[in-house]
Amino acid sequence: MIETTRGCPFTCTFCVDGHDSSNKISRYDPERVKEELYLIAKKVKNVDKIEITDLNFGMYNRDIEISKAIARVKEKFNYPYYIQVCTGKNNKARVLECVDILKGSMGLSASVQSLDKDVLLKVKRNNISEDQLLEMTEAGSKISGNTYSEVILALPGDSKEKHMKTVLKLADAGMDSICMYQCMILVGSELGSNDSVQKWKMDTKFRVLPGQYGAYDFDGKEILCAEIEEICITTESLTLDDYYECRSFALTEALFYQDRILMGLYRFLKNFEIKPSELLTILHNNRHKFSEKLTSLYSSFDYDTKTELWDSKEKLKKFSDINYVNCKGEELPFDEKSYDIVTSTYVFHEVPSAIRKKIFSEISRVLRKGGIFILTDSLQMDDNPILNPLLEFFPYSTHEPYYPKYIREDLANVARQSGLELFYSKNAYLSKSLAFKKI
Repeated sequence: MIETTRGCPFTCTFCVDGHDSSNKISRYDPERVKEELYLIAKKVKNVDKIEITDLNFGMYNRDIEISKAIARVKEKFNYPYYIQVCTGKNNKARVLECVDILKGSMGLSASVQSLDKDVLLKVKRNNISEDQLLEMTEAGSKISGNTYSEVILALPGDSKEKHMKTVLKLADAGMDSICMYQCMILVGSELGSNDSVQKWKMDTKFRVLPGQYGAYDFDGKEILCAEIEEICITTESLTLDDYYECRSFALTEALFYQDRILMGLYRFLKNFEIKPSELLTILHNNRHKFSEKLTSLYSSFDYDTKTELWDSKEKLKKFSDINYVNCKGEELPFDEKSYDIVTSTYVFHEVPSAIRKKIFSEISRVLRKGGIFILTDSLQMDDNPILNPLLEFFPYSTHEPYYPKYIREDLANVARQSGLELFYSKNAYLSKSLAFKKI
């Protein structure tokens, strides 16, 4: 990681980098930057990329000199292979020159956030013109083969139609990667002020940042930690249903466009004057008409989208206060009839038959009447007869001493003896889920 220029001259309302305290531009001496590049290249091992943390690399004349220095370092040390950077927003020619100097190592980023003029005006965003963007994207693809853009959902003035139109325009322009983000309410930003929230009639919710959580050992204690963000989900021009639809559209774009996976198909369709936007629109509008696996994926994503939002930090924190208890399944340290739901994931095939019976009994004990036990584990014999030979062979290829009896045990009968009645069963490829009710 290296920084050559600090600060941002722009004043986008959703960002804090253009705040009065950070919009002054500070530039490091190019000679210092060159020395740092050589030092990093000499010492780095088993790493093929470098991140330039400048907010607008390629916007200033000096960036050409620095790009040439990086190119010389790469020639000498074969490093960096890839440069991660946010390129400038309003100087097409200079950005493309930097991309060209680095011969494919640096991609072109054009984080437009929106292509709608009204939205851009409301957030004080000054992108290059749409025509310039399209020209730059095409040129960047030819030079580096790596172009990237970002779009923010639920900015002031945004709507379902405006948001999707921006994404589809970027796809038609040939942008390789389009990342769709939520409008995060940053403390200290103009958009985060009470006046802005009221002015644009913004409804905000709290959620855990995707993937930003974990359990950490600190001074012998396990500390649960999660990063929480406040996001806008509706405005005067974006309804809640439209927000959900746009989030679902983000999944469509990720599946059928993101990261160049289907670029060969899109190039083929281009020969017949079929645009990426046309195919993406058809796929999205018909997403619930395809395979069960795909429709299930959308259903799960929609469910997660609707259940990840909380009215306040306090409510989210209360929900996330989870206690972990290490104990034996056959000796649960919980009061009788104290839980509504119990789940088990890949436990039952790992224990002897006698222990399985005890676990069923313990689960029944701690469940309230009508409570649910959901068991997910391996398939058993004859769940899918074609796979029977594989199930037979599995314990001999791995250390699974209790597996042979597990695959032949009548789990429904064992559960019934403990007061649990099977009411649902569904097979996956090599797994299955069973649901029991406390009777």
